[in-house]
Amino acid sequence: MLTTISPSFHARDVLAPAAAHLAAGADLATLGAAVEPATLVGLTIPEPTVEHRKIECEVLDLNRFGNVLLNVRASQLAESGLEAAGAIQVDATSGSGRAEWVSTYSDVESGDWGIIVDPRGWLLVIRGNPANAAEGLGSVSPGDPIWLTAARN
Repeated sequence: MLTTISPSFHARDVLAPAAAHLAAGADLATLGAAVEPATLVGLTIPEPTVEHRKIECEVLDLNRFGNVLLNVRASQLAESGLEAAGAIQVDATSGSGRAEWVSTYSDVESGDWGIIVDPRGWLLVIRGNPANAAEGLGSVSPGDPIWLTAARN
């Protein structure tokens, strides 16, 4: 491991160095004690409800910028037909926004809403700085419901 471990970059600080040691021929046992498989907990990500031009989903996570990670994959966007929509209406119980499809964070003007598929393939609702998507949706939290539909012109 690197000598300073960041609280948010474990892939860089822990996993990558461990993988490098293994690739260089280190024995797996040198990385630490074995873990009993029965002690591991499975991670279940809830599936969204996908209908024609509508997805009912939920917030998986938020980051410090207020970006809202949803439990929606790119394949589910295609299944719903929303990937062809010019803009997406994003509704929560206490807030909403009209988001445009964007490729990068810099494609969103200050205060505007954007939808991006992150590098892992998950849908992310964003806003141009200094705005905050989580606050704009009513200060959503992980587990809160979100409804995506094709925005009307």
